[in-house]
Amino acid sequence: MMFAVIFIVLLIERFFDWGHLRYWDWFPEYQRLVQKKLPKVRHDIIFALTVLSLLIALLCIEFLIGNVLYGFIQLLFQIIVLLYCLGPRNFWVDAFNAMSTVDEKQKSTLLESAKKNHHLTDYNANELAARSFFIEANCRVFAVLFWYMVLGPVGALLYRLISYRARNVTDQTDRQDLHQAEIAISILDWLPIRALIIVFALGGHFVQVFSYWHKHLSMNLSENEILLAGAGFAALGIDTEHAKVHPKEYLVENSAIYLVDRALVIVLIIAGIISTVL
Repeated sequence: MMFAVIFIVLLIERFFDWGHLRYWDWFPEYQRLVQKKLPKVRHDIIFALTVLSLLIALLCIEFLIGNVLYGFIQLLFQIIVLLYCLGPRNFWVDAFNAMSTVDEKQKSTLLESAKKNHHLTDYNANELAARSFFIEANCRVFAVLFWYMVLGPVGALLYRLISYRARNVTDQTDRQDLHQAEIAISILDWLPIRALIIVFALGGHFVQVFSYWHKHLSMNLSENEILLAGAGFAALGIDTEHAKVHPKEYLVENSAIYLVDRALVIVLIIAGIISTVL
């Protein structure tokens, strides 16, 4: 079932834009509702309780529909859950829009947004766009797939809930649980990012990727995204540590997208092998 779910979901996500149907603003509202019911409870505990309650609800639904119509309902349910947990915005739509942006004001906005979200500085727009592609590919697609393969729909939902809170802080009250969410997402990203680095190596310059990884083994949790971005460039055969990337020479943004697409195929093959073995 796992391979069928991943194959269908990736097919839909790659060629269709369903991002507008992924509405996650209900989650902070739900958290505020729980906070009102339990005003004396600390914010980090409220955050944990809201996440845990949703995971338990998902597990209960999985249990109830497990044998309905020989598992067909469960298959549809897992497809819906996994598809909903990707994104929230479609990675490929945003990536191609970013590459086709010609307005300098829009480029500047994209650049500042990437610096804010990924803490990357001192890069030109093309370099930063490519680095952001690698990081966003993990956050929007690959990390969700990884935790789905490990824990099922619960893993996909867990990652998306924590990732959403870490990236969407709206007021000072919400900021009280931001630190916990950032720590949690760094922990959840540790394994998927390293798995994705291996996939990048298989889909790109194998030796160069592992050489880069070996040099940066000491990177801590807060540097997960920097490690992934560097490994992505290494997979393209680009040494960013000794020379700046020249976009016209390397067509780095297009190459980054092609690498992500190759990684998708490799992940599908791995999922197929795991499904066959298990």
